[in-house]
Amino acid sequence: MLAPAVIKTIPEDWKVIEELPADHLANIRNFKEGEHLYVRVEKENFNTLEIVGLLADFFKHQVDSIGYCGRKDKRAVTQQWFSVPTPQKINLDGFLAPGVRIIEKGRFKKKLRIGEHAFNRFEILLREVKAKPSKFLQGQHKAFLNFYGPQRYNERSLAAALDWIKYRRRKNISRRVKSWNLSVLRSFLFNKILEKRRDAGFAGRHLEGDHCIDSIPTAPLWGRGRSASKGKALELERDALAPFRDLCEALEYAGVHQGRRKIFEKPYSFGAHYDEERCTVKARFCLSPGTYATVFLSEYFDLREAS
Repeated sequence: MLAPAVIKTIPEDWKVIEELPADHLANIRNFKEGEHLYVRVEKENFNTLEIVGLLADFFKHQVDSIGYCGRKDKRAVTQQWFSVPTPQKINLDGFLAPGVRIIEKGRFKKKLRIGEHAFNRFEILLREVKAKPSKFLQGQHKAFLNFYGPQRYNERSLAAALDWIKYRRRKNISRRVKSWNLSVLRSFLFNKILEKRRDAGFAGRHLEGDHCIDSIPTAPLWGRGRSASKGKALELERDALAPFRDLCEALEYAGVHQGRRKIFEKPYSFGAHYDEERCTVKARFCLSPGTYATVFLSEYFDLREAS
């Protein structure tokens, strides 16, 4: 039985720091004349798209022109980079708002793109942990199935995305919303493959025909093109997606190209401490881009979000 734990009682309980690759970060700090202004923003009780909106309003740009690597939690204290196409040297004091702080800035020649960060660093406080979680604290963590977490989609957002793709020729939406709907649907199908893999007893094992990246098996993010999987791995994918054939075809017609995502992930740079008197666990660890801390923690805790 998993130990109950409460997360996000206050925003400071969930801290996320986005780290760019060292060479990219050096370019931003040393590039003086790039047409894109890069700002590292610390935010509290703002989601990523709200900051995108604030930047777009401040610089009088369309929201699609603002670059970022990934979406971060709202009920949290997070740091992440944004890029804005502007050659001008602008005083950013007017951009500040309660809960928003610019901690670094620089320039580069290209827009920041989704997934360009190297990793995310987490500092998390779990509350109401009544018993010492020894296995978690030991740090010898097994690889876990790399499910998309509830931050990616829920029943409402999935229903909206399904409705859009069914009637997409009649619905005029922004490029950003279209991209998000496609991401939601591909994430849903990827999770279905992982559920099938888990239920078939291959949660932590390689399967004949797996297509690997860095020796780690992958599964498709659905779109146009053939799956790189073969043999038993391909059979499992087909079985998992058979009930969603219409959705797969709709994604192909929508023009998105098939990608791959690692099936397994592991945390690194892990450290944790249990405070028996306060019934809290303070944990620090890093995860690869697109990997969800809630999915990792759910291997050891029965999580409940305070909000």
